Amino acid sequence: MYADMPNGYTRDYVYVEDVVETNRLVSEKAVNTVIRISSEEEIAILEMLKKMLR
Repeated sequence: MYADMPNGYTRDYVYVEDVVETNRLVSEKAVNTVIRISSEEEIAILEMLKKMLR
């Protein structure tokens, strides 16, 4: 654990259904189009664990 990360590393979790839908929509776009799939919310791993245990 690092002093500046008391809850551990952070991640951006995305629902699988959202990724699937995005991939479907992107398949209709031109080749070489860059698409960022993100919730734009990062959460610490330990914070996620605390939420899951509640």
